[in-house]
This record gives sequence, structure tokens and C-alpha cells, in this order.
Amino acid sequence: MARRVLLCTVAAAFATAMACGKSSAPTSPSTSSALPSDTGAAPDGSTLKVTAPAPVSPVNGEQPSNLVLVATKATGKFTAIPLSYQFQIRSGSNVVFDSGVVGGGGNGPDQVQYSPVVALTPDGTYTWRARAVFQDAAGPWSADATFKAIAKFNNGREFLDPLLDGSTVGIQHGGQFIPGRGYQLLTPQDGIDYHVDTCSNCTLEFDVAGFGKRVGEDYGADLKWITMGDGTTFPSFGAFRDHPWKMTIEQRADQDQGIKLVWRNGDAGEGDPGDHTFKGDGLTQWSDSHPPYHFVIDWNPGGFAVSIDGRTFVSDGFARPYAPPNHTISLGCWPRGESLVSAIFSNVKLTRH
Repeated sequence: MARRVLLCTVAAAFATAMACGKSSAPTSPSTSSALPSDTGAAPDGSTLKVTAPAPVSPVNGEQPSNLVLVATKATGKFTAIPLSYQFQIRSGSNVVFDSGVVGGGGNGPDQVQYSPVVALTPDGTYTWRARAVFQDAAGPWSADATFKAIAKFNNGREFLDPLLDGSTVGIQHGGQFIPGRGYQLLTPQDGIDYHVDTCSNCTLEFDVAGFGKRVGEDYGADLKWITMGDGTTFPSFGAFRDHPWKMTIEQRADQDQGIKLVWRNGDAGEGDPGDHTFKGDGLTQWSDSHPPYHFVIDWNPGGFAVSIDGRTFVSDGFARPYAPPNHTISLGCWPRGESLVSAIFSNVKLTRH
């Protein structure tokens, strides 16, 4: 008899947490902005007895350089249940992005976050909101939070180029734009150039996705994510190869996690000034299904450091500041015909210090 009473108590608690959930949780995001509703909805339309998330960032019209929606997690009003979430971005009353049902991961146990891939109008003002989901039932929406979409510019000293709206502030060489995802290298000769005043104390960062491991095997070369140096030498293979100011970061064609860097500051050959080279492990397994990898390349008169997804994989010191004349930064490496085919770039940014 005691066991029967216990089972009934557990069943009653679960029924209270759910209004009328029936089916199992979706296994992949939905593109629909509406979830199935059921009877017994609350006045706000919610059918799940949970709290509403609260927006954490961006809020109050912030303009983030990398759009990540962060909210507090919802909690069950009567019992704990595993929750998924749904995020929406709106322009006025129009829904311009809907995540469908996504997982509940985030910044620690009390927050959930989601990185939308969406083409937004630069400097446009938008609202976003989130709600919890379990099976076919949805909780109440959070309050709306406002933000401004990333702007784009190139003033000759710094630049910001989202590449998500089908255009660039650089100089395009082939390739294609994928709306909402970025600029894609289609051949080893594709790329985008950014001409800037010489900078010996800067940070370059970008997101890149869409490529797997050993892409260069079919091309017989280590293909490159990024190139930097004297832009006047770019049209000539030999001049580019031999000039004294050059930097390339490339994926090795012979290793699943391989990466290579050459940073030449003022002279060819080993030494300083000379070539700073690195061949080794990129600290990650390259995969075309991985979310965009975030590269950060930081240099100053005393040296440089390069990181991927927040992990530094190489750093070194300079005896001479890296200061190329006619400073040009290029996605890929079209001067050598060694651009990383299939790579999709977004959110390219140069900042001076």
C-alpha cells in the first residue's frame, strides 16, 4: 500500500509540472516559430508550469561584436524537469529568426545561451526573447531585450566586416557569399583583401567554419586561412613568396589536427629578424560540422600570440616590430593559390591598440 501511495504522489507531481505534454522532445531544431499548443493554456499562452527566463545579454540596446543570446534558465514551479529552449529575434513585430527547440547549455548552471546565425541589417535595432520547452509544451516568454546589430566599416586603420549580408568592406577575389553564414572560399585563388595603414600593435580576429580535416590533400598543399604582408607584392607569386614581411596561418594537409604558421618580420630565413615558424597541433579536431572556430591573432612590437577558441597554440617574441609597408590582410591566400577551399568566414575584425 505504501508503494502505491508513493507512485501516485510522483505521478501527480509530474502531471502538475506539465500542462498536457504528449510527445517526446524534438531531436533537431525546428524552423517553425510556433510550437504545438494544447488545452489548459495560461493567459499568456504558455502550457508549461515553469518560470520565464530573463535576458542577460545583449540588453538595453547593446551592440555586441559577436551575437550570443544569454538568458537565465527557467525552473519548474513544482518539480525539476529537463528543459530545452527556444529563441526568437524580431524586427518590430516580425520574427526574423527562430531557433526552434535547442539544448539548454550555457554559461554555468544558471544560464542558457545560443549563437544565432542570421543576416541582420548593420546598425539595425532588434529585440530578442527566450522561453523554456519540454515535449510539446512551452513556458512563458521572457521579457523583450533590445540590441543593435553589428555595424561594418573600414576606415583604413581598423575594420569590422560581418560578411553576413552578402557584402564586404574589403576587396573581393572570387568566392561566394552565403546569406546569414558569411563569405566562402570556392577555389584556392579566392580571397578578400583589407588594405590598412601599417600596424605593429593590433588584434585580428575572425570566425571560420565549413571545412574538414586535411583539405589540402587533394591540392597537394597546406591551404591557408589568413595571409598578411606587403600588398604590393601580392599580384606576383615570386615577389610575395620572397618579400621580407609576411604572415600565413595554414591547415596542414598531412595531419588531422595539424596547423602551421610562418611569421616573417623584416627578413627571410630563420632568426630574428627573420621567420618565426611553427608546425604542430592546432589543439582541435577539424570538422566541417563544428560551430565557427574563433581565431584571434594578436601582435605588438615585442611579439605575437595566436589562439583558436580561446586556447593559445603558438606565441613568440620579436626583436623587431612587425610593420609591413602597404599593410594588407587577406582571407585565404590567393597570391599563392593556396586559399583553404570551402572555408566560410564571418565577423572579421581588426583593432589597434
